[in-house]
Formats: sequence, C-alpha cells, structure tokens
Amino acid sequence: MSGVGGRSLRPPALPLFKVHMLFELFRRFLADESGQDLVEYGLLASIIGVAGYLVLPLIGPKMDNAFRNWGTQVYNIWVPADPVP
Repeated sequence: MSGVGGRSLRPPALPLFKVHMLFELFRRFLADESGQDLVEYGLLASIIGVAGYLVLPLIGPKMDNAFRNWGTQVYNIWVPADPVP
C-alpha cells in the first residue's frame, strides 16, 4: 500500500518496549481505585441534580403560593410607627 510520492500509508510500528509500557500503564489504570470516591460523588451529585430538575416544577407553584401568602400576612401585620412631630 503506497501513498503520495511512494510513501507508505501505514503508521510506523511501535517498538516492543513501548507496547509493553502502554499495556502496563493501562493495567495500572484499571487497577487504580484512587479516583473512585470522586466518581461516586459525581454520580451522587448528578442523581440529586436530575431529581431536583424533575421535582421542582411539581412543587414550584405550591412553594410560590406559600411564600406569597406568608409575605402578604407579614405585610398586613406590620404597623408603621407614628411619625414624630
């Protein structure tokens, strides 16, 4: 198989020690569990985020109504002080 100018289109072959080194790095990567906690926290945060995204539209109008009623009641209770002459 030849390309432009008679050059080969194949990538150059890796020396055997580099292939061995890549396999060793890949094996270490699979055996390493030091980032496991970070992945678990990321999954937990994403689950909580999705749950919030799904639940908040359902309870949003009820919360809005509750806070508006509370604000109206607080506003109606407040009596301003008499002005000082």
